[in-house]
Amino acid sequence: RSKESEIFNSLIKEIPLSGEILTQLDKASVIRLAITHLKIRSFFLFGNKDVVCTFSSNELESKLNKLYYKAINGFIIVLTNAGSLVYVTENIKQHLGLSQIDMLGQNILDFIHPCDHDEIKDM
Repeated sequence: RSKESEIFNSLIKEIPLSGEILTQLDKASVIRLAITHLKIRSFFLFGNKDVVCTFSSNELESKLNKLYYKAINGFIIVLTNAGSLVYVTENIKQHLGLSQIDMLGQNILDFIHPCDHDEIKDM
């Protein structure tokens, strides 16, 4: 058990969210968010280890969020080809009533009406 707790604490430290949010997560959410964080890093870095980011994940996300909010009157989501939500702007709660944390790592089809699934899959 102590080894398991140690591993989860290590995972929690790698997730770029505030400590207040992280302390409220269950183990399944920690794993889901850690996997999502790895997917988003891979997505933006394209697997290129030569790419260097000069901001920490939190600083970069904060700067990008400010630009996004100015640019659109809505929210942004980033999906994998399989439909997994790898990035959702924080303001999604204002539009859909769902928190960013609850949506990350989930499949978009879980939030779309079943009648619209085929249309989404065709995109």
